Amino acid sequence: MIKFHPADLMPFKKFVQSILNKLWNEDTVKIRGTFRNTKTGEIIDCDTFDAHLIGKGDLEETYKTYLAWFNHTRLEGESAREFVAVEKVEGDKT
Repeated sequence: MIKFHPADLMPFKKFVQSILNKLWNEDTVKIRGTFRNTKTGEIIDCDTFDAHLIGKGDLEETYKTYLAWFNHTRLEGESAREFVAVEKVEGDKT
């Protein structure tokens, strides 16, 4: 039996456009996000990646959208994530 990860069935771009009805931007920026694990309360400050800008390009809106997608597609046993902070990684070209 083949098991699919929920993210395979709901790609991020489709989630942004179809579920949230937000604007998708092909431009990316490297961000470092901080989130709280809702099960343990632990704050994680190492979520660094190239993110597609969402809406008008606001970093907070962008990272919150990525967290919403993670929470929407998380696997059994994975804890939800809550937004704490986000910042642009220095030295990024954008």
